[in-house]
Amino acid sequence: MNTQTTTATRTSNATKSRRVTNRSSKASSSRRAADRRTATEPQHVSEVIPEAVEEIKQKAESRKEAAKQRRAELKALSNQLKQGVQAGMIPESEDGTINGLLRFFYAQQGHTELKTFDEWKEAGYIVRKGQKAILLWGKPRKHNAGKENAEAGEDTDQQTTDQQDDFFPVCYVFSNLQVHAINKPADAQA
Repeated sequence: MNTQTTTATRTSNATKSRRVTNRSSKASSSRRAADRRTATEPQHVSEVIPEAVEEIKQKAESRKEAAKQRRAELKALSNQLKQGVQAGMIPESEDGTINGLLRFFYAQQGHTELKTFDEWKEAGYIVRKGQKAILLWGKPRKHNAGKENAEAGEDTDQQTTDQQDDFFPVCYVFSNLQVHAINKPADAQA
């Protein structure tokens, strides 16, 4: 009986020492993990914020430059079409607008039906991956030149014509050649 008690005592002592060892190794491993986290993470948030803000500013600037470039391309194409009409090389558009000329130009390339992304989606189509939008002029918006002049204290009696105050945004559309029908499951159609 004495040997059994001694064996049981040794076993319980060994188990206790293993528990203590496991606890200390867990504590040291969590300390090491904390040390690794602090070594890879920045010391202070103030170090991260300027870098993130700068990255956001650069992305915004590149988007603005790309939009300016697309607008310049649309202006150049519009001017070429106007000159073609004036020279008699291109027929006048049905509605007499620049967008009418642009639609005629795109129709010559096979783009007969032009809609925005949302309009195609409502019609049950989706734009194919990788397709680039076709550019048209959007609805004119009033330019705030009059407000700016009034705030600056300038005389607003000599307002320019409405056409000069209008701002024409670029409208992004897709053609019938750039979309495909959305495949709906048979259950959804019933």
